[in-house]
Amino acid sequence: GVVTSTEGGAGNTATAVLTVNTPSNLTLAKSGPATPVQVGTPFNYTIQLGNSGGTPSATSATVSEALPSGMVANSVTAGTGVSTVNCGTLPSAAGAILTCAMTLSAPLPANAPNGTAQFTINVTAGTYGVATNYASVDPAGGSSPPTPGSGCAPATSCGSATTTIIGAPTIGKSFSPASIPLNGISTLTFVITNPNATQGLSGVAFTDTFPADMKVAATPNASNTCGGTYAPVAGASSVALSNATLAANASRSSSRSSP
Repeated sequence: GVVTSTEGGAGNTATAVLTVNTPSNLTLAKSGPATPVQVGTPFNYTIQLGNSGGTPSATSATVSEALPSGMVANSVTAGTGVSTVNCGTLPSAAGAILTCAMTLSAPLPANAPNGTAQFTINVTAGTYGVATNYASVDPAGGSSPPTPGSGCAPATSCGSATTTIIGAPTIGKSFSPASIPLNGISTLTFVITNPNATQGLSGVAFTDTFPADMKVAATPNASNTCGGTYAPVAGASSVALSNATLAANASRSSSRSSP
């Protein structure tokens, strides 16, 4: 208001500006491979941190990392903006929940985007299917991140990455009949199965070498529902399939006769 006095009358008014900064608020994003990965092949997840608050963060952060069933963490590597990261004893148990303590190279500035600080976790999946990996960070920079998962909150401090893990095709074979006289003929059938529910397989191939004294019959009577190339040769001591394809969850067969 206006300042006044009895003798001097009314004076001036004054204003002052007070800026109230919101506290730091750590945020998290997670990414993994953009393409499917073979079961048993190591790959990386990247965990990125930011700060959506109006105040720089501290120089420490704690991330909780929930590995999917059958997945093992092999190692961790500090990246941009991170001096050290420790996720406990590695390799981890399969499907473990890791607590990763981080030391940042410097405080995350106010309104810093995700990726201002980051680290990678190298993992190996032991089972095939669609794997979702969840992670979270303590938004206050403390050591108590929210439980990672589909219901994690606050959402900006939680992240996930979904990766398709591809299993190898399987093959079985059988004779019909299973017992024959010397120089008799039996049909050998191969059944190849794609165990993956959502991923087709291409370039499917096998070679089967026979025991001594077994060969492809003079009339091979070959059949093939796998596609690709399968052409048993009379008198040959092996057969091979190449460049076949299998749709998701499909089984296909190839057969030929042998004396």
